[in-house]
Amino acid sequence: MDLGRGCALKMGGKCWPGEGKEDAECFRTKFMLRRQFRITKEEDWARLHRYGRTAFSPQLILKILKNRLPESRFGFSISTKTVKKATKRNRLKRQLRANIENMRTKIVPGYDVIFIIRPALQELRQAEFRDFLLKLLKKARLIEP
Repeated sequence: MDLGRGCALKMGGKCWPGEGKEDAECFRTKFMLRRQFRITKEEDWARLHRYGRTAFSPQLILKILKNRLPESRFGFSISTKTVKKATKRNRLKRQLRANIENMRTKIVPGYDVIFIIRPALQELRQAEFRDFLLKLLKKARLIEP
């Protein structure tokens, strides 16, 4: 399937969710963190798992470690054992990414954070999801109260 040059979300010859490239760009910026805000290297993931401090909740586990960068970076992990259907896993990650993107300016810079998703996260509604995430980030001291 040819995805076109500027459109990564092409379905039936049209960009999704709307008609043109602009809508696809809007979709990408709404649901994706830019590369500079993502943890991409395997060494960084391993370092976080090994040395990072942990914040627990029934819905999420956070692994947090200082990085020496001017911004915080984020990673998202959900296993097939936790949520069987790929569409549900991807939806949870998209929701989490969108909320983090909206809160990114409030989050203290200079940290690497991995979100490990647990099954109980599926039961939260969108408004509860946002409040819960804000509360957990405050508990982890990533947002000043």
